[in-house]
Amino acid sequence: MVERAMKEIHYSVKPGKSTKTQALIVIKLLQEKDAIPIERAQMRLKIEAPKGAGRKITRLLEPIINSSEGESYEECFSYVSIISNNNNNNNTIHWCM
Repeated sequence: MVERAMKEIHYSVKPGKSTKTQALIVIKLLQEKDAIPIERAQMRLKIEAPKGAGRKITRLLEPIINSSEGESYEECFSYVSIISNNNNNNNTIHWCM
């Protein structure tokens, strides 16, 4: 599938170049030409914390959450969600317990 897409965009492997460099070039070309639908993977995030921290944690995670898979307050706070992995790397969350 990838080889066929590379032929469609007229890209051939160059033995003298590093593999990583060529892979980055090919991915960018494939995205530009829509030869293969490529997108960043989403991450599944599971957090367990003391019960009292649950509301604060969910409030802090709201900006990066795409969908929530579940939340429970049984023995401790447990939260499972899907978050986006954006290019901007601003997914750092700071909090103090």
